[in-house]
Amino acid sequence: MRLGSIVWVLGLVGLSLVSHGAQTGSDTRPVNLTIKGMITNIPEASERIKDDTYLQLVLMPPDGKLPIRVSGGRITYVSALPKTAIPAKGSFSIECKALEPGKYVLAAQMFRWSNEFWHPFLSKGKTALEITIPKDATGPILDVGRVTLPVPPR
Repeated sequence: MRLGSIVWVLGLVGLSLVSHGAQTGSDTRPVNLTIKGMITNIPEASERIKDDTYLQLVLMPPDGKLPIRVSGGRITYVSALPKTAIPAKGSFSIECKALEPGKYVLAAQMFRWSNEFWHPFLSKGKTALEITIPKDATGPILDVGRVTLPVPPR
């Protein structure tokens, strides 16, 4: 799956869908920020959302292969990062403390799984939303704007 990028530079919320490599280095420092946005298709995705479904920030490894668990037809990516409930009205906010620079996705954890080629990441258009936190990031808020939960074909 090709992932678009949201690049956040020097605390300015710059939104652009571009390919961008992960930023690493020994001079990196963690950043505190809040990621917020609006899921626009909650009604269309509602049959896949259960009481224990939630949004969670997931670090994208350099090889792009996320560890995954599937149980009872529901998918979870391995992550200990911040999470929040799927909002009934669409507006979400995730507070992140000491977030390391790198590439991340927002996954709908415990979402009903469709098939091995489908990934429940928040999306911009037909492209999965990828958040890149550069090593020099500052600032308190990253607004990813209007996003959707992917609803796979039946």
